[in-house]
Amino acid sequence: MPAAPFRRRHGFTLIEIMIVVGIIAIFAALAVPSWRAYQRNLQLRAAARSVANAFAWARSHALSTGNRHVVVFAIDPNDVCGSPIVDVKGDPVPVLVYEDLDDDCCFDAGEERVTERAVPNVNWGVTPAPPAGPPIAPADAGAGDYATGASFAQPDGSDAAWVSFGPDGIPLAFNAACNLGTTGTGAGAVYLTNGDRNYAVILNPLGTGNIERFDPAANQWEN
Repeated sequence: MPAAPFRRRHGFTLIEIMIVVGIIAIFAALAVPSWRAYQRNLQLRAAARSVANAFAWARSHALSTGNRHVVVFAIDPNDVCGSPIVDVKGDPVPVLVYEDLDDDCCFDAGEERVTERAVPNVNWGVTPAPPAGPPIAPADAGAGDYATGASFAQPDGSDAAWVSFGPDGIPLAFNAACNLGTTGTGAGAVYLTNGDRNYAVILNPLGTGNIERFDPAANQWEN
């Protein structure tokens, strides 16, 4: 019986494999920056949501407990009373909410504390910085300098990185002496940026609010 004819096995040559690997590398190089930008934008959105959650938590608990609640932002490392803005472990945090049981506007031992964790690649303020960057959000009624990262103000109009919610849920401005402002003085917004996109978390005079994103193409803030 004659031997079966030899059949050559087809496969990939080294050159073909190198070409495929090169194509994959090109696509990967193109995809990585887009993926990183996507991740950074997700982080920025999460940071904005955490600020909005802090406002909502402080307001709802002030209404339910009848005790004043204060929200402080770590734009400066210390709060209005000079105390560091930290969690229960003593680690710095970007947002601190506490129940002001003795109405002194300071965080004291025994008062309930809630904090929001830092989000990578997110900073206070807007990019580019004013006047080249985004303008203040139209719905922002704060009297402070929004370029610092927050437009909240003290009763005299000077910049503040804090706001107090009374038992009626209305936000009010206050200073180091815990002098409270009148209705409307607690309005303001927090501004966050990742270097490419900008968000504003707006708190209106009645204590509710919303999140807006700046659209550079339309040159305006949008919900």
